[in-house]
Amino acid sequence: MANTTASIMVFGCSLFGTVANKIGIKTVLILGTLGYAPYSASLYVNNRYGVEWFVLLGGATCGLAASALWASEGAIALGYADIRNRGKFTGIWLGLRELGQLIGSSIQLSLNVQSQNRGKVGYSTYLVLIALQCLGLPLALLISPPEKVIKPNGESSEVPLPQRKRLLSRRSSARSGPFLNAKRCSS
Repeated sequence: MANTTASIMVFGCSLFGTVANKIGIKTVLILGTLGYAPYSASLYVNNRYGVEWFVLLGGATCGLAASALWASEGAIALGYADIRNRGKFTGIWLGLRELGQLIGSSIQLSLNVQSQNRGKVGYSTYLVLIALQCLGLPLALLISPPEKVIKPNGESSEVPLPQRKRLLSRRSSARSGPFLNAKRCSS
């Protein structure tokens, strides 16, 4: 099951980076929130009723969702900040990711500390985690799109289309190099 998730993420993170350029970071972030709850629900159903096929489907949805979520949250953490604050924003982003794991582990521990079953969590643990994961969608809807984010210097976070074209043309001329472009060498 973990292999299903990881295999999808290998290709999915790159794919959703490209998709975010087409449909927007916020849309990809919203898509990224949709796969975690089905994954946890599949673990609950497997734990309670022994249904195994749902775990594979849940792993696949988690892999797709994690790919979208990681691609979009990285873009938000780095793209919404100005250059001077990118390190701070990256630190906050990674700190919040670790805090989420700490909260999830604390919930599991508090709900299962009195359990007599070793190596198995109670049903209530899955239900609480599913409820928390369902909060991701409304929180993702609160994120401002890049064109509405104004940096301290007054600029928007989104690169305007004419600048994108200039950046792309600079990249292509940089790739040709001085040895491949005779006019550039003679001037």
